[in-house]
Amino acid sequence: VLWVDVESRLNIFRLIVIGFAGYPSGRELYQYVSDENCSTFGSQAWILAAILLTEICIIVKFGRSLFHNSWDNYFPPSIRIPWIIGVTAWLLFLIFYKFEKKDYLGKAAKKGKVSRIKDD
Repeated sequence: VLWVDVESRLNIFRLIVIGFAGYPSGRELYQYVSDENCSTFGSQAWILAAILLTEICIIVKFGRSLFHNSWDNYFPPSIRIPWIIGVTAWLLFLIFYKFEKKDYLGKAAKKGKVSRIKDD
């Protein structure tokens, strides 16, 4: 989109930086989803989300001439619809899992089915 060759060292450096930033971001996302005491995303997850959103905005703004054909040529319905369903199902799972998990663990702990380990 910004006319940088695929073989350029800039692309390799960019992928390495985003790859290494993905490790702490993934950990913070996992902690947010699985830890009942965690109520917010970590800073690394927010930074990576901002970087990815910025890249998407740049691609949409400056890449329209690259995608001069219809989106149906690039993403036919047989590919687009399963991806939309999969991403929507994944997002709904994350949202419901985060809010339902607290209630389930609370009820299960009261019944004695789950033992909670406390840090001393």
